[in-house]
Amino acid sequence: MTRANINIETTLDKARKIIVEDKGLSTAAKSLLEILVLVVPLTTDRFNLKSRQLQQTTFRQAPKQQKVKEINVDVSDIPSGEYASTTALA
Repeated sequence: MTRANINIETTLDKARKIIVEDKGLSTAAKSLLEILVLVVPLTTDRFNLKSRQLQQTTFRQAPKQQKVKEINVDVSDIPSGEYASTTALA
């Protein structure tokens, strides 16, 4: 996979080689770097999958918004009680 003109597989192969050949790295540092070398491809694969899913998504035009018709209500005709709004005002 290539991102921003960087071949990720080639770069990871170089990193693996350096990890194996560098005798100055501590065991802890080698372990950490090996984990990172494992995680990077998983992350890029996941990014590719999401990107492909977005490309396959079909978009359709939203229906035209209906006009709101105002109606007059005599509040005295409404039974007493507590009421909550079921619509959000923009």
